[in-house]
Amino acid sequence: AVWGGAGTIIINGGNVTANGSGKGIGGGAGITTGSITITGGLVSTNGIGVGKNGASTATTISGGIVRVPSLSKLNQTNKDSWSGFIVEDDSKICHAYGSQTFEGTDLEIPSEYKLIIEKGKTTIVAGAGLTNFGQIQIEAGTILENAGNLMNNGEITNNGTFENTAAFTNNEQFINTNTSEFINTGTLTNTSAFTNEGTLTNNGNVTNNKTITNAGTINNTNTLINKDSINN
Repeated sequence: AVWGGAGTIIINGGNVTANGSGKGIGGGAGITTGSITITGGLVSTNGIGVGKNGASTATTISGGIVRVPSLSKLNQTNKDSWSGFIVEDDSKICHAYGSQTFEGTDLEIPSEYKLIIEKGKTTIVAGAGLTNFGQIQIEAGTILENAGNLMNNGEITNNGTFENTAAFTNNEQFINTNTSEFINTGTLTNTSAFTNEGTLTNNGNVTNNKTITNAGTINNTNTLINKDSINN
């Protein structure tokens, strides 16, 4: 374990693992002062800022990936200002806070994991690919922008705003709820179940090879090719 007392702990990058009989990083044995800041890297620990005997250390997360057993193992005093990815290993839930990007050419969400976009805007950058085998949940007031290649082989529920400016393929289940908006200026290909209860705006190209169920509003200003069924 790594213990912090009245001083300061800063993690700027690299791979940091802090597990053991204690509470992980910070807190100390009854010491509540000091601070913990994570700005990058991969941090895996059994707790941050929650120490022995009720100790608590304010934790600032402004980048990187943090892995903990659960959110209860994190001091959440500064939660409203967090920016980064936080993975709960026990429940297999990943939370995205702030402005985040998926970069790389071979990224995926496993079938047992769920990504929740909690706050801000998460972007899949141009040239990057993300394949979802699990679940993606876009919370109200947040944005998922796909500027790369997003392939859904699991379930995506949009309660906020989904902006597709590149290539999105739905091979399983996509739900656009009644409080949400899907804006397509790229290419949307549906091969399975696409449900729209909110607003679907197409300024790009949509190809439907299976079923689109519409209980909301579809605004089409470009190309919509239907090879199966659109149910209103």
